[in-house]
Amino acid sequence: MLKCYFNTGHYDVLDSGFCVLKAIVALYQKGIYAGALIKKRRYWPTLVPGPAMDDRFAAKEVGSVEALCGTLNNVEYHMWCMKEPDYVMRIMATGGVLESDETCKTAQRGNGPTKVTFDYTKPFDWHFRYRHAVDDHNNLRHSLPSLEDTWDTRRWEIRVFSFILAITEINICLTVRFFKWTSGDAMTDEADEFDTSIECDIVTAPEHASFFGFRGWVKKASYKYQQYKCKAPGCKKYVPTCCACNLGHWLCGNHIVKHAVDKARAS
Repeated sequence: MLKCYFNTGHYDVLDSGFCVLKAIVALYQKGIYAGALIKKRRYWPTLVPGPAMDDRFAAKEVGSVEALCGTLNNVEYHMWCMKEPDYVMRIMATGGVLESDETCKTAQRGNGPTKVTFDYTKPFDWHFRYRHAVDDHNNLRHSLPSLEDTWDTRRWEIRVFSFILAITEINICLTVRFFKWTSGDAMTDEADEFDTSIECDIVTAPEHASFFGFRGWVKKASYKYQQYKCKAPGCKKYVPTCCACNLGHWLCGNHIVKHAVDKARAS
């Protein structure tokens, strides 16, 4: 998964699912610095003295930090600790310094007389700054029209292909946004051409909708969430959805994707 970053010296921020000290050390041996949030599941991860850390920070002020250093397979590692109001936050890492500079964010905990402000040190600043990168990417990948969600198939090869295709689409979109778009500017021609499916989107009809007329949706349906037969030839699905470019023309998710692809090819 990180093979393309081997021997680059990059620092990777990992979530608690990767808090395995041997894995962090193995990444260092491949030329990658990494830091992973430490969380206790049933047990603390191997070599993490969780209770001792809690005892150490029991009387410390919120925002206090300390480091526990050690060596594994001749590689030096660190366990950064920061006191939160009701727990101790921990990060295992093979790189970084427990210091703050002008790039680090200022944190706030509590309100009123219990309010505390402090500057994050670099390991924790990096964690809070980048921890949502994967989640944000996944949210974009699953936003409608989502190829993975609307391509109704159980064939493993097709599911893997749709995943790779969706990942590629979002990577291109983020690349265009980073290199071509600037804050406040309109979308460039390159971005318009990048994804013609922007014009087609899945729209769910409002409550009691029966059809779309000249003045908008006509809401005379008996049921609150009335469903209608997909108008694609041969399709027997009943859905409350249609394409944004043709409201009231009922289509299921699969045929909206086909409709968007056909429209893109025609243009």
